[in-house]
Amino acid sequence: MKTCLNLLSAVALAVGMVACGGGGGNGGAQDQGGTQDPGATPDQGTPDPGTPDPGPTPDPGPTTDPGPAQDQGGTQDPGPTTDPGPAQDQGPSDTGPGEMVTFKAVVKDNLTKEILKGATVVAYDNTTGEATQYQATSGQDGKITMELPKAAGKMGFKVSLAGFKDTYQFNIAIDTGKEETLWAVSVNGYKMAAALAGFEPDPTKAIVAGAIYWVNAQGEEEFVGCATITSDPPGEYRYFGDAGLPAPLAEVPETTTGKGEARFVAGNVPPGKCTLKAWVKGQEVGSATLFTFADSICINNIYTEGTSNPTPADCTK
Repeated sequence: MKTCLNLLSAVALAVGMVACGGGGGNGGAQDQGGTQDPGATPDQGTPDPGTPDPGPTPDPGPTTDPGPAQDQGGTQDPGPTTDPGPAQDQGPSDTGPGEMVTFKAVVKDNLTKEILKGATVVAYDNTTGEATQYQATSGQDGKITMELPKAAGKMGFKVSLAGFKDTYQFNIAIDTGKEETLWAVSVNGYKMAAALAGFEPDPTKAIVAGAIYWVNAQGEEEFVGCATITSDPPGEYRYFGDAGLPAPLAEVPETTTGKGEARFVAGNVPPGKCTLKAWVKGQEVGSATLFTFADSICINNIYTEGTSNPTPADCTK
């Protein structure tokens, strides 16, 4: 909290009085003794202009005595100050980050799987999609370490590096104690994926990519085949085929579990909050909420719910 102090200055005005006066000359004295010298010129003296004497100052008369100064009552006594008692303990402030946890990750190229050094990683609020104050730069081994507020639970991350598109990932648990992987998509990879998928990227919009998984009792991720996705707001949807690359929708209309690894692409999604949903045979099996940004890519997987993998028994893809 910033406090502003106002200063009040008082100026006192002092008034002085100046008095002035003057006098005139009487000329030379006449010599009364001895023989009178008729030729002597009477001494008139040098006229003294001086200051004219205005005469005595008129007496204004006695000054009226106003009598003793009236008592205005003095400063009013407001009475005793109420004692508020000891200051109440408000407890710890809830505006701080609170307990912190150590988050560790390694930054890799999404296409080549090589580690990336010198990448800037910024943590994002998983609820609002806004950048936070927490950031780090990957070292020679591609790794980063951040101290993050434990209360956040999950956060988003942006990876920035020359030659790569800004790449976002949301819904990442920060307190697992495990080293996470943060991906970055190269500019060339971005263009290639869009070309193979058959759509032209709009720089005012975003691309969302990911995979659809079901997690078994052992904690292993299993691909979900024959699934489709939708997004709100909507985008242009594509799926990866047997070549392990995105394909036009007419060729691959749903996820495949071979080399396609149940992966999908949603192209030209308007920036902002986005909800992805996974569907199998017209039934919603999972969803995820994330945030997209213009001229960037967001990688976010969808994890299905239920006690078994929702891939249909007759799915051969």
